[in-house]
Amino acid sequence: MLLDSACHDDENWSFSVDASWYGHGVTMFPKAKASNVETYEVRYRPGDSEANAILRAALLKEGKGRCYLCRTRVTFAGSEIDHIVPWSISAANLEPIKKKYLPPAQAERFGLHRAHNLAPICTTCNSTKSDGTFEDVEALAVWLKRAHDRQAAVEKSVMDLRSEFGLMKSMSKLLAVDFSSASVQECLLTLGPTLIDRFRSEAPAVLEGLSAYVYRGEYSDHGCLDQRTFADGPLIRPIVLDEGSRRAKVALEEVFRWDFDELLDIAFGAVECAIRDDQADQLRGALEEGSSAELGSVEGLMIITVNEVRIEERIVVVRGSYESDGSAEIAIVDYQNDSGTSGGQREVQSRGDFEVPLWEEQARPEAGDVDLY
Repeated sequence: MLLDSACHDDENWSFSVDASWYGHGVTMFPKAKASNVETYEVRYRPGDSEANAILRAALLKEGKGRCYLCRTRVTFAGSEIDHIVPWSISAANLEPIKKKYLPPAQAERFGLHRAHNLAPICTTCNSTKSDGTFEDVEALAVWLKRAHDRQAAVEKSVMDLRSEFGLMKSMSKLLAVDFSSASVQECLLTLGPTLIDRFRSEAPAVLEGLSAYVYRGEYSDHGCLDQRTFADGPLIRPIVLDEGSRRAKVALEEVFRWDFDELLDIAFGAVECAIRDDQADQLRGALEEGSSAELGSVEGLMIITVNEVRIEERIVVVRGSYESDGSAEIAIVDYQNDSGTSGGQREVQSRGDFEVPLWEEQARPEAGDVDLY
């Protein structure tokens, strides 16, 4: 390809070629300047607890989980961020320290809030150290060198945690972590309130969305050696609570002092009776008019789903849906049979929604109190 004899800097110019004039029609135009993208500076930020929590986690990770002064192991909740050279130091007092303990190149780029001056410290050492500069302690050079050597790794850890992938990784770890661990609970108690505040302000849908509830009542498998079957009563689908149901649960437990699982047990028992009565009525209605047939008890698979729990005018209302396959033995008078009766079986399928009111914790509603629709 032949280009215009004028020289152009490829870094600042680009070209396009008219295909119909290959080798002749070359148009040069300046490259668009890259927009200035604001980059995040990894540093200690006074007053920003959220940013500093991420920084503390990174410092602790790269510091092998130890206090940099006493070298004892320390948990996240039991650690703090220490400025090796106190950030309250005056500029006049800082210069001789930089000159004495830092190589010239590092001294020129030194920043009190940067990772090369930060380290994880236990609360005891931090309280003892306070604003001491240790300017006459030779170990200061070692501490600053270690911080400088870890700076790149600390900054990378912070940026990883701030990224979308870092969020996914952190949330995945949160799901897999053993919450029974004392150190994990300590960490959750420390960071949890800040995290919830962040959700409330920036992602309220996370707190207002659906959440699973571990039901361990009478109709659950909890404590059973074998998995429950339909012969043991209704099978309860995994219970998922919306925000209104969660608020109702808190009120029931903290204000009315009701056990939530026992309340659900009462509701499930009432719904089961109401569904069986309704199915029995359907089977009786299917019999020939005037027949003297007797209907046995209705049995079969019943699955109940809880959709919501509400407190309405001091009455607890449990709403949900159901599906059930019922069957019952039919005994029909038959004088031609030696037993005087002939048997048979009738089946019925039903599904729909239910609503059951609960007035008191121990007051069990009758089947007629349950609305099926």
